[in-house]
Amino acid sequence: MAMNMQNNTRCAALAALALLGGCSPGDDAAQMPPAAVTDKFADAHFLRYFAKQPSLAAGDYTLVVAPAAVGTGTWSITYARDGTDDVATGSWTVQASSDPADADNPAPALALMRAGGLTAALTASTPACLYLLDRARNIVARAGDADTATAACNTGATIASIDLPASATDDESYARAYYATIDQDGLRETLDEYKAVNGFTASDTHVIFRDTKDLGYGRDMYFHDNNNGTFAFYVQNFVVDDQPGLDYGPLNLEAAIRQVYDYHIGTNAIEYGPVDADDDGNFDDVNADGTVDAADYFPRFYNFSSAAPFERKLTVDLDGKGEKAMPGPCIVCHGGRADPLLPSPVNANAESRFPRSGDTLAHLQPLDVGSFEYGAATPWTRAEVEPGLKVINTAAYESYAAFEMPAPGQWDSSMALEMLESWYGGFGLPGTFSDTYVPSGWQPDPNDGTPPANADQLYREVVSTYCRTCHLLRGTHQRDIDFTSWDRFISYDDRIEELVFDAGLMPLATLTFVEFHENPAQPELLASFLPDFSHFDSSGALLLPGRPIAKAGPDRSGPSPLSVSGSASLFASSYAWQIIDMPVGAVATLADAATVRPTLTASLDGAYVLSLVDSDGSTPSAADTVTVTVDSGKTPAPAALTFDTHIAPILGACTGCHQPGGNGTLVPPVFYSAPLGDNRDVYDTVRALVNFDDPVNSRILRKPSGNHHAGGTLAGFDLNGDHSDYDTVLDWILEGAREN
Repeated sequence: MAMNMQNNTRCAALAALALLGGCSPGDDAAQMPPAAVTDKFADAHFLRYFAKQPSLAAGDYTLVVAPAAVGTGTWSITYARDGTDDVATGSWTVQASSDPADADNPAPALALMRAGGLTAALTASTPACLYLLDRARNIVARAGDADTATAACNTGATIASIDLPASATDDESYARAYYATIDQDGLRETLDEYKAVNGFTASDTHVIFRDTKDLGYGRDMYFHDNNNGTFAFYVQNFVVDDQPGLDYGPLNLEAAIRQVYDYHIGTNAIEYGPVDADDDGNFDDVNADGTVDAADYFPRFYNFSSAAPFERKLTVDLDGKGEKAMPGPCIVCHGGRADPLLPSPVNANAESRFPRSGDTLAHLQPLDVGSFEYGAATPWTRAEVEPGLKVINTAAYESYAAFEMPAPGQWDSSMALEMLESWYGGFGLPGTFSDTYVPSGWQPDPNDGTPPANADQLYREVVSTYCRTCHLLRGTHQRDIDFTSWDRFISYDDRIEELVFDAGLMPLATLTFVEFHENPAQPELLASFLPDFSHFDSSGALLLPGRPIAKAGPDRSGPSPLSVSGSASLFASSYAWQIIDMPVGAVATLADAATVRPTLTASLDGAYVLSLVDSDGSTPSAADTVTVTVDSGKTPAPAALTFDTHIAPILGACTGCHQPGGNGTLVPPVFYSAPLGDNRDVYDTVRALVNFDDPVNSRILRKPSGNHHAGGTLAGFDLNGDHSDYDTVLDWILEGAREN
């Protein structure tokens, strides 16, 4: 009965909104995504931070059950990985001991086909400990009162579990650590508490509009200025989602204007200023000497539920593509970084914390007034809302002042300032909004052809519409990713081709992605500027992302057996590997040839060529090949590589720049020197720069090999010359990136 009443209420609200807004389902139908593009993206990556930081690399592991004392007993482990559930059961003999290395302890083997996580729950008849060991018998994780110094099982427990998330940056523990760092005293656990702490009043700036280029929400936005350089926002979001395909349309605006809370899906909020640390709710100094630098002011992101008491949420589903942990869905478009967490200063078992007091190095977004939809009647017409939007844009403008002359290697606000000044008539934003902005670096130069003819058209129709919102605030890793000039944009031509036309990872917001592909003119225009672009079918039509693409991974060498991985393949649900070439007289087998991660076992040293064809269930991909060179004498063997012994010495050449304070001229955002203050553990820092699914695109490999790296190409990483260090780091990644 209650459900029927709720449905009736929503239906009545929907009908009323359609009448009030002068809309009909037909008006909204234009917002429906094209099925050919979106069918493959139902569980996609939109608004998900790229650096997943998986707990485990793909590889072979064992679960070891060690009793706390020698004796007999029974045990059972339920474990899940790669979306697969398994159960292992057994019993101990009298020879079993508390040492996880004891060969008599039961050790169920498991293979992780993709980088990800593992959950394992032990139930035992006698106290025991549960261990996860890698192929080299190193302890990866433990549970059940295992001694951290000797690794022996102490008192044990009859119930113990290991929970390693598939993505450290998209796990609830990440959000808990973030909120615990930015709200140390728990003063903002509900929306009302957040508003009280930040001093919101009835006289605050209030605007309502629909953002047509982001999430399509009806936005009911409030802004409070403390008049001391700190301020806060909160935005109630409205989505009319009764009918499939109508989620993005103008009814959302009407729901916000009419305050129809049946369609209120939640509230996001941003504070700007230094972190406060006491109970009076004031923003306090954060430096040890009692001062506050302008750069210590930074945005902090919150999400609150849609129903009373409007509690703070650890995860949020902004676009129907699944829950994602905070602050990831915010910082992907605000220029932030999902860095590894710091250990707790209290003890190893306490919650971790965010580096830099919770500063993700994100920034405030300027509001593109010309892209919004406004109400048809007072007080929410464009003319009436624009002054409030200018107040908010002025706050963003003022927040950029601290970054006008940043240390090299850090984000530079000059282009964001330039854009706002172009929008509002100059320094200080004296005028009203008018968007004719095209950066000088995009203005065609007929004298030398750089930028080429019509580059300004590409900027206006593609870059400013589908890329600028997020990329303008990027550049923390390198200055050129902000795309504020043709040269910076086209220097990423290979990645643009891959991320836009193959993987469909860009544009990163669902609505923007849909609108980009809905009109073929936009992707065709972009493709026309990419050199050697060849993504066309036999009839000459542009290929859309979503088709299966086989990627057999990088060539590798080492002693047999050797595993390869097709985890970088796109839109594949099945895999078919085969050996297509081998040394004369060799005998070779390919185990797990129908999985993403097969293992080659070969009788002779030499080159073995493997072919991969994958499929989405109906359409096969073109074949891709990988050469595996079996070299029984390779030293050190890839499986023996560790960070401490082999990788850290290579990165020693980088510490002249990659250290707190940089080298005096350049200040990179990551450190390879010993931990200091808010620096992460060096191993964790480097591991966060590893892409286990697509190792050759790991930042720890791309950067030193000359890809958008302020330090240029480093010795040992020259892919056209000496690349011995590159090969060592790649082998280390392929074998799971062991620490020691």
